[in-house]
Amino acid sequence: MKAEQFIHKYYDDFQAADWQAFGSHLSEDFTYYTDQCIVQSKEELLQFLAANAWPVKQFEISDFSTLSGSNENLCVVTYKIAFHSSDDTTIVLARESTVLRGKGDAWEVCHCHSSNKI
Repeated sequence: MKAEQFIHKYYDDFQAADWQAFGSHLSEDFTYYTDQCIVQSKEELLQFLAANAWPVKQFEISDFSTLSGSNENLCVVTYKIAFHSSDDTTIVLARESTVLRGKGDAWEVCHCHSSNKI
């Protein structure tokens, strides 16, 4: 699966609030960082999401770019993403850099840095 297709599936599961499916895309050593100095492990992020569900009606990804080196099992993807709340009152804009690692024929997210703007 191409990296961009994987990221769309990852956020499809996020939009559906299917935390088990969303978590299956994360490596066991996953880390999540934000500009507000929030650092979360896989377990911490999934617990936070389950306890603070924010209904997302849709998301849009733009400016997608893939950076890869000589190792085909590792790449960095950067993109802008807009999340629209289900009640149409809030749009969260983010710029994300996500490190993907090959896992068989698929990808897994081992790190994500998000710069959010509401």
